[in-house]
Amino acid sequence: AVQPATAAAARAWCDTQGERASVESRLATAWLETAVLPKDQRDGKIRETITSFVPNHPGELGQWLVRHGMPEWVAGLAVPEAQLASPAWFQAKAAALRALKQWPALLDHLEKAPNSLPPLELTCDRMIAAAMTGNTARRNLEWKQARDLANADSGRNAYLILAEAAVEAGMQEQAENAMVDALKLGWGRLPLHSRL
Repeated sequence: AVQPATAAAARAWCDTQGERASVESRLATAWLETAVLPKDQRDGKIRETITSFVPNHPGELGQWLVRHGMPEWVAGLAVPEAQLASPAWFQAKAAALRALKQWPALLDHLEKAPNSLPPLELTCDRMIAAAMTGNTARRNLEWKQARDLANADSGRNAYLILAEAAVEAGMQEQAENAMVDALKLGWGRLPLHSRL
């Protein structure tokens, strides 16, 4: 359990840092302050945090809410128009929809992705959402596109991203093939031997 002194020390540090304190540090402090409150007072602190962060940092706030098991709060956020197209907000909303298992809504949301987001991860997310809605044809199409993206990716972990998504989409054979391809590269993190 978080001790009140810890929350107070975090608040004091953030206050001395002022604007130099990162958004993540300020949100972590808000979580500590929330955790020390009695359960019946926590919603008030969460609403206060939302009011403070939603105008300029809705993406970070949304991720914070999802990370702390409150994805349902993300759907109710009144995000300013200027922030709706931000990659951080897009990813936060996608994470909330995924946590809530709202697969059709997630598929719809993913179709509106900003161009600045990594195409492999987006395609893998669409593959998983299609699998969860039972759309096998769409799942297989997204798999093919994700496989092509991984083949063309110069990054070191593309096949592992693909393998993890394939497992989540219930595509065990494809996941194993992607893990073998990751091993053949010999770069980056390698899959656990128990996953091969």
